[in-house]
Amino acid sequence: MNIISAIWASFFCCYVERGSLSFSARSQCDSCNRVLRWFELVPVLSWVMLRGRCRTCRSRIPFRFWLAEVFAFCFPFALPLVFLSLQDWKYRYIYSWQLVFLLFLGLPAHFPYALPVLFLRCGLADRLIIVYLSMILPLAAFPPFLLVASVSGILYILLTKTRKLPFIPFITLAYILVMYFS
Repeated sequence: MNIISAIWASFFCCYVERGSLSFSARSQCDSCNRVLRWFELVPVLSWVMLRGRCRTCRSRIPFRFWLAEVFAFCFPFALPLVFLSLQDWKYRYIYSWQLVFLLFLGLPAHFPYALPVLFLRCGLADRLIIVYLSMILPLAAFPPFLLVASVSGILYILLTKTRKLPFIPFITLAYILVMYFS
């Protein structure tokens, strides 16, 4: 299950980076367009073996690709959030159709508890994902989850002095930490 999740994360990285995917085309370097060999496509390991660079033109392979593969390998239950995090990080935008599948993954256990989240000052996708996670997280884990997501996002803003925050990666981080430690 873990290796399959890492393969899916690699697939999601390509989808998000290129904006679309063709299942008939082979994987290639985005800079030099050289078709990648099988050993350059092994999730997690190939990025490390290639030291984050293309074997031919030496252009950088984004670190977020390796990070997404590692998160998906270590926490396969968070794979949908890894995909949404990649999308949010790259474009600062999530399409509505990408959120629809979340509605079918969990039953509303304590949905009313999360209703105030809908009034937060953040993107609609961020709010919907937080509400969805409130449905699947244990009730006692929801406040620490919200605290970790918020504090990590605030720290990112303070350290990078950015005005726009891709919040879904911090939601994902908080979800993984809360699920792992609770």
